[in-house]
Amino acid sequence: MGDTLAIDIRALQRALAPHAVLRCHDAVSQPLTFGLRRPIILLPRRARDLPAEAQRAIVCHELLHVGRRDWAWILVEEAIQTAFWWHPAMLNGKPVVVRCTLSMQFRLK
Repeated sequence: MGDTLAIDIRALQRALAPHAVLRCHDAVSQPLTFGLRRPIILLPRRARDLPAEAQRAIVCHELLHVGRRDWAWILVEEAIQTAFWWHPAMLNGKPVVVRCTLSMQFRLK
């Protein structure tokens, strides 16, 4: 990451999710977040090859997920689905993961 890009990303991090930690790894194929108390944003190492604007957009998107605590809502949904797996209502509707990502797309437009 260039110096300007790194400064931009740190500013985004302070504004959206100051407690999040950004990491890159070769084994990751797409960006992901996890963790409640100490959230981690894991990016594929190949994301460094993308243009600065794309990197900024990806990090911003993931920081918004962390700031909204989407991971906690996904855990709640999984617990409910586990407890009520037998109920027909569990088969209908979009999972929280999909709704979180879709709402993020509309928010960024």
